[in-house]
Order: sequence, then C-alpha cells, then structure tokens
Amino acid sequence: MSNSVCGVGGTLFSRPQSMEDIACPLNTKYLNDFVANYSQHRDDIKDRLVRARKMWRDGNAKAYVQHIHKGGGSTMCAFLASLPQLGVKAQNNCNGPREFFHITASNFKSIEDHMDSRKERFVFNERSMASAASPEAADARKHFILLTSVRHPLDRIISHMSHVYELSIENKKSVDELVLWLKRFLSDTKPQGARLSEEKEEFHHHENNFETMVFLGRFHQQTSKVPVSAMNALHALDAFDIVIPTDQMSDGLQVIRSMFAPSTLDKKKPEGKRANARQSSDILSEAMRTRADLRELHLEILSENCADLALYQRAQVVFQMTLEVMEELEWM
Repeated sequence: MSNSVCGVGGTLFSRPQSMEDIACPLNTKYLNDFVANYSQHRDDIKDRLVRARKMWRDGNAKAYVQHIHKGGGSTMCAFLASLPQLGVKAQNNCNGPREFFHITASNFKSIEDHMDSRKERFVFNERSMASAASPEAADARKHFILLTSVRHPLDRIISHMSHVYELSIENKKSVDELVLWLKRFLSDTKPQGARLSEEKEEFHHHENNFETMVFLGRFHQQTSKVPVSAMNALHALDAFDIVIPTDQMSDGLQVIRSMFAPSTLDKKKPEGKRANARQSSDILSEAMRTRADLRELHLEILSENCADLALYQRAQVVFQMTLEVMEELEWM
C-alpha cells in the first residue's frame, strides 16, 4: 500500500505507507494542505528571518526559547551558553523566573523589562506558551524572536521515562526490561524497583500529546484542561521564527549560530546532542521501530499522540524551508 504525500516544492509523490500513516491518517492531510502552499510559506519564513536578523543586529530584539521538556531545549541551552558573546547563563536549564512559566500576551512587557534590567537578550521558558503565540499577541511579542524545538513523540516519551527513572546505559537493562518499564510508565504505574527523586515526582506521570498541550497552554495538569486540537497547536507553531526538529539539531544549532553569532560560523559544527545523552533511550527507540513484536505498542503510542506527531511533521517541513532560505541568503 502506498500513500500520496507532498515533497519539496509541493510535488506529490507516492511512498510506502509508514507506521505514522497507519496510526494517524489525518496527519497526511495536514501535511499536504501545508506543502501545497510551499512557496508562500517559504517566502513568509524568508521575510521573518530577514526581519529577525536585522532586529537582532540592530539591538532591537530579544530571543524567547520555548523549551519543551525532553524536547531538545537543554541542548540548545548548552550550545547558546557556549557562545560567550550572547551572555546566556546555563544554570537552571537557562530558564527564566517562574513568573514567565505561563506567558500571555499581557506579560510579554514584564518579561522585556526584566531582561532589560539584567541586560539579557535570551529567555527560556520550560512551561507553556498559553496565548503568547496567538495572532492577538503579535503586537506584544514584536520585539521577540521566537525559537523552539520539536521532538518525535515516541522518542520524547521514551526520553521522558529515561529521565524520570535515570535509565542511563550503566543501568545495564535489557531491551525487554526497558519495554516493561515503558508499559508501566504509560499506565502511570511505577515499575518495580523504580526510585524517584523528590524533584522528579512532578514529572512521573505520562501525558499524551504533551508537546501539543504546551503550545495550547497546559503543562502537567497545572492549568485548566483544554481540548487537544492539532490545528490550533500547528497555528501556534507557525508563530515561531525558528523551529528545529530534534533529529536535525546539529543543523538547527548552525541556524541559531548564523542568526545570533555569525562570527562563529567558521568553528566546528556542533554535535547536536548532549555529551551525556541517555543511550538507553536510543536503544529502546530503535527497538520500537524495528522489532515486529513491538509493532502493536508502537502503533498504540503513535495513535494516542497524533497531534504531537503532526507538530513534528510540520516542524520537519518548516525546517527544510528554513535551510533553503539560509542557503539562498548565503547565511550558512
């Protein structure tokens, strides 16, 4: 069976049906509808990047990074902190004060004032955007360049579990053991022998479509429940100036370097992942994608996280457009 999807430039082509297509058939329509206007979206990205770079160079802009938990934000933080001319401080994952955690259009000004008082130009937020990415907030955020990274939901869930239970490669757990832990984690049941530090109790439970919830203004059930809406989350994602899919983080960091510190482009290309990346996550992610006996669990996770998968697929296309624009402008 094949599936018709859009390629670069909006051209339709056929490819074998993937697990993502089977689990989330509606996502193909989202992609086709978006890529059908490829040239228009690409031109919009070009205009925004040119404007953002000029604002930054003129000293008239600040950078807001939406850090989605286990979605690449720590890697971005470490990289930005490695560029001394940006003045980014790596402590607390680069996150700003807690009052920034639920950002709305009304308090962008207070963020700006806080950053001015500290002579900072970057702020990270690991909670939720709320209405900050909505069209109504466009005027409030006019002095900000918005950045984020989006991760494939399967990989983010596995990484979240590994983070909570500190499943580094030194744990020497087999794939079958990791699968058992994942099943119990998905059911909000602590695996036998699991120990949680006090700070990680908050993160223990699993939520489907977590990335979507962040873009819609909900974080770990600490705000009122909102319905899952893939389209609303996609519209929020479209408000960002730079969107990086985590599987292309190395190129994404080059984009960030070109935008904010172009004088460092002659340095070695960044690796795109943390030195202490949890290898157990990589092992389990690979097994989920390749082992026939895990196909049902794989499909279940995807089908319950279609909104997040739609975000990730949109991020991949948007980032391809971004790379094309950067090459055209000879910025990379």
